[in-house]
Amino acid sequence: TIDLIRVFDQNPKWAKAKAELARMQDQFKAQIGKLTERIAELNGLIESTAEDSEERRTATCGREMALREREFLAKQATERLEAENARGMLAVYQDIERAIGAVAKARGVAIVQRLQPSGPVPGEIGKLAPKEVEARVVAFERKVVWYAAPELDLTEDLIKALMVPVAEEKPEPRDAAVQPGAGAPKGEGAAKAPKAGG
Repeated sequence: TIDLIRVFDQNPKWAKAKAELARMQDQFKAQIGKLTERIAELNGLIESTAEDSEERRTATCGREMALREREFLAKQATERLEAENARGMLAVYQDIERAIGAVAKARGVAIVQRLQPSGPVPGEIGKLAPKEVEARVVAFERKVVWYAAPELDLTEDLIKALMVPVAEEKPEPRDAAVQPGAGAPKGEGAAKAPKAGG
């Protein structure tokens, strides 16, 4: 079995991804913060000027533009951060997939499953809030491994294996023997190897 939470927590690639995510988040926060300050300034200007004045109309227009810009930036930030988080997780999952076979073979294990913790014991069931009850029921329903002997735990070995950069698998080249005009579709040359996936 493997404990993916521990694997991620101690993975250098995931640590680097989280640091980059934090940097991006701070950058977006700073940009949104400046817009919020600008909106507050414009609100003050609107309140302090005459209702029919050109200055108030200009400030009102500027505030509407700033509000729309802030909304757009907040949406963009959420989408970018979610996408980068997913990419970071995918990179680690791919490393795990490449490394787990060698780790399992070295330990003489034929099948590796994820250890799915159900969380800390919450106490008396009768005192749990409905959402807590539902969350724990779902956790148990998703549980595949109910018990695993300590000697079957590959987590530490996998963590150590992932400390060294995992070589990416290269795509196998297509049959290079196919020549233009010899069975190849018209207009195409020799077959090309597929591009490496992300």
